[in-house]
Amino acid sequence: MTDTPAVKPYGSWVSPLSARRIAEAGVGLSFVRADGESLYWLESRPREKGRSVLMRYRRGEVREALPAHFDVRSRVHEYGGGAYAAGRGSIVFSHFPDGTVWLVEADGEPRRITPKAALRYADFAFAPDGIYAVREDHRGPGEPVNSVVFLDPARTGEGEPVCSGRDFYAYPRPGPDGRSLACIAWDHPDMPWDRTELLLDGEAIAGGREESLLQPTWSADGRLHYISDRSGWWNLYVHDGEGGRPLKPAAAEFAGPLWGLGAQNIRSLHDRDLIARYENNATVQLERHPAGAC
Repeated sequence: MTDTPAVKPYGSWVSPLSARRIAEAGVGLSFVRADGESLYWLESRPREKGRSVLMRYRRGEVREALPAHFDVRSRVHEYGGGAYAAGRGSIVFSHFPDGTVWLVEADGEPRRITPKAALRYADFAFAPDGIYAVREDHRGPGEPVNSVVFLDPARTGEGEPVCSGRDFYAYPRPGPDGRSLACIAWDHPDMPWDRTELLLDGEAIAGGREESLLQPTWSADGRLHYISDRSGWWNLYVHDGEGGRPLKPAAAEFAGPLWGLGAQNIRSLHDRDLIARYENNATVQLERHPAGAC
C-alpha cells in the first residue's frame, strides 16, 4: 500500500459507490393530500423494489396508511399518477401489481371494489354517493379505450361509464352537490399541453382550439375554476358561461405540462377562498384569492 496517488485515464478507475447504492439512499415524496385531521403522501422506496407507500400523519403520529403488501401506483396513460384520493374519511387507491382499485372506509380494512381484469384506474374523486375515476380498458385488440367511470363503493364492478368517446380523459371532478361533473379531454395526435377541452356533464364548455386547459376545480359554492394557457401562460380562470373569465392575468405559470395525472395547483377552501400555486421568475409562490374576487 502506498500514499502515492495513482493516475488513471478518466472513467477507468473503480468507484466504491455504485449507482444502485446511490439510488437506494433516496426516498421520493409526492402527491400530498389532506382530509380532515389527516395528511397523506406517497413515499417511493427504492429499497423495497420501488414500492410506493401511502403515508399518513394524524395527531402527531406518522405511519403507513395501508398494509405492507400494497403498492400505490397507476399505469393510466403509461405515465401514471393520480393513484389515490382521500376524502370523506376514506381512501381509494390503485394497487400497482394488478391495477385493481381498493377502498378503505373509516380506518377499516382495505376492500377491493374492481375485478381483476385488463383495466387500469386513476385520478379518483369522491362524490356524495360514490367515486369517479379515469378508466383505461386494455381488453380489446387495438388501442386502449379511455373513459370516465362511476364506481359504486357498495359493490365490486368495472364502473359505469359516464363520459366516453374521446381518446384521453383527466381530472374527473364532481361539483359539491354531486350533480355536475367536470373533466378535461383530448384526442390523438394532440398532447395535453397542446390542446384539451373542458367538459361539463359531457359537453365542451371551453377549449377546442390551440389551448391547453387543466385542473378543473370546484369552489364550495359551486363555481368552476380551471387553468388555461390561452394567453400564452397557464393562468387561472373561472367559468362564467361565456368561455371563462381570468382571475389574475399574469406572466406566470399556474400549472405545468400534464405528464402524469393528479397534479393539483389550485384548491378551494371551506370559506370559498381559493389557494393557488404558481411559478414566476424561477420562484414558486402561494397566494390566496378571496371568494369575492373569484
